[in-house]
Amino acid sequence: MNLWLNPTNFFSQDKEAITNRSIILKNIMILIVGMFFVTCILYQLIPDVNNSNLFLTFAFITALSVPFYLIFNFFLSLVYLLVLIFFHPSLKISKFYTLILTYNTLNFLFSSIGVNLLFYYENTLTQIFIICISLLINIWSLRILFAGLINFIGFSKKVSIVFCTTLFLLNLLILIGGNFLNV
Repeated sequence: MNLWLNPTNFFSQDKEAITNRSIILKNIMILIVGMFFVTCILYQLIPDVNNSNLFLTFAFITALSVPFYLIFNFFLSLVYLLVLIFFHPSLKISKFYTLILTYNTLNFLFSSIGVNLLFYYENTLTQIFIICISLLINIWSLRILFAGLINFIGFSKKVSIVFCTTLFLLNLLILIGGNFLNV
């Protein structure tokens, strides 16, 4: 819990106390919760699914999606590493993968909750509220990524700020661009 509420203190503690495995297991638990909301979205989109068992559908979607999500994040972290390896040549892929997975998992969880709320309450006020919350969650997860880049991996503050700003602008473009498509 300290990872998400106070990432600077979490990543500032002894390096042996922070294990990649424990952070990845926490992320998988959050991912499973997010998959529940994806299952609820599926139930709202496809009327034929309403006749099936919610738990079995959730288990099936989770069993199929979680490994692909982890693999996708691994490839995404490798793409980011192609650029960032110039700033930190002794970078460990496992640490960077853990940070990217944490960042994307938090965004995925709250995005799936937001989309689920949009399907339940289809009005403009809810859409504006979800956009504002999504921006706050994105900033919150960028704070975790920033603290991890500096304290866990060892990047400089300048490189971390540029990387986090680029990710924020990319997510902002996707968020606003997706809302213009819905109009």
